[in-house]
Amino acid sequence: MAFASVKAVTFDAAHTIFYPDPSVGAIYREVMSEHGLDFEEEQLERGFRKAFATVEKDNSILDGERRELRYWEAIVRDSIRGLNAEPRDFDALFEAVWSTFAEGRRWRGA
Repeated sequence: MAFASVKAVTFDAAHTIFYPDPSVGAIYREVMSEHGLDFEEEQLERGFRKAFATVEKDNSILDGERRELRYWEAIVRDSIRGLNAEPRDFDALFEAVWSTFAEGRRWRGA
């Protein structure tokens, strides 16, 4: 059998097995409105897609958890760059975005 030596298979769960529910733009809009920012869902979705396609992980950060945190922080920051408003406290905003995506209610199966 061709797969007899296979010991494990891994999947990138987000956008493969699970999808944000509702959309990333809708979730960003909800969280950002709690931090004094009022952007349209479509603007945020476009910003997220652009940031997700262009932001790269900093492989010089050896700690995997810290590298992921910094990667997603850069994505959130780039998602709202150029929308003519800055949050009063980006760190608090990012923590809220990060925390909400850790909740099971924000995901649905494929």
